[in-house]
Amino acid sequence: MKKESNRHVLLWKRINHKENGGFIDAESRAQLFAREKSVSVDRALLLINSQDRARVYPEYFMTVLGDALSTEKGWSVKGLDAIVYALTDRYGWKPEEVRRMGFRDQWLALPDQAKQVPLDQSALQAWQQAYESPIDEPGEAAWTIHDVSASG
Repeated sequence: MKKESNRHVLLWKRINHKENGGFIDAESRAQLFAREKSVSVDRALLLINSQDRARVYPEYFMTVLGDALSTEKGWSVKGLDAIVYALTDRYGWKPEEVRRMGFRDQWLALPDQAKQVPLDQSALQAWQQAYESPIDEPGEAAWTIHDVSASG
């Protein structure tokens, strides 16, 4: 088995595993969901993938943004630690205050940096590989998990 070399694919897998409790793959979850909601397995898989994407997005995007800020500024900290560093440096907030904030609030506090810094191409490719679509530009919808279980 080939070892994964793209660290962003590994990041996505770690976050996805954590968010899903690490117990069941998407196909197995879709079969259970389909039985519970009386929908087709294909429909259930689409719904689960949509929910998974919404759950993983905030932490993944902010980690990738932190990496990009770190590279741009020449910081030694990476990922979410770089986000904490950026906000403590910019606003004088204590690191524990920043860590208690949600990812959406952190992103809102860094609007200029979030728009100006280019994201790592391997991070964009990892997302594309996982979801077969490009990573969305952050916006209100990207930070919200919609309950799609009741949808037809």
